[in-house]
Amino acid sequence: MNFLSSIVEFFYNNFILLLLSLFIIAVILMLFIKKGTVLIVSACIVVVLGIAATFIIDQLNYITFQEAFSEQLDRDTVLRQIVISTHNSSNQYPERIASVTIEDEEIMEAIINDLMGLELKKDTDPHSYKWDYTILITKNNQIREGYSVTRSLTLNVNDSHINDYEVIDNKNHLKTVGSIVKNKEFEWDIEE
Repeated sequence: MNFLSSIVEFFYNNFILLLLSLFIIAVILMLFIKKGTVLIVSACIVVVLGIAATFIIDQLNYITFQEAFSEQLDRDTVLRQIVISTHNSSNQYPERIASVTIEDEEIMEAIINDLMGLELKKDTDPHSYKWDYTILITKNNQIREGYSVTRSLTLNVNDSHINDYEVIDNKNHLKTVGSIVKNKEFEWDIEE
């Protein structure tokens, strides 16, 4: 059902573009093809190819968390620390309220495991929502024998999005982050 609904949604969102494309193709075909039967068959082939192409292009927007962030996080990545910041999203520009630094390996792994396996879809309007959290992951990757590089990865997250991706599946990707926010044992740096 998800497959059919994504096709309907894509054509509904791009209906004018679809009609315009089909009209231009029909005019071009009428200029070059004079026989009615050949024109109808050619038009049908073009329509089917157009639908197939638009569906394939739409499917390229779907990706897993691992695929989207594989260059930054792989199985050889060593996590150094994770900083979680909470935001007040009521203004046009979210204001950081507080942040906490996590260096415990088990907690860092739990945060990453909550994100792994998520099905994502590239969002066409990534600025239409507000972030609840920013997760700054400081990590170390070995680039070759004896050489490694330490970098950070910033994830702007809320219940429905990670950076410019929409979260498709119903997995609770903020389970560990939410428990950290509610837990009074963590030392939060409050912004003033």
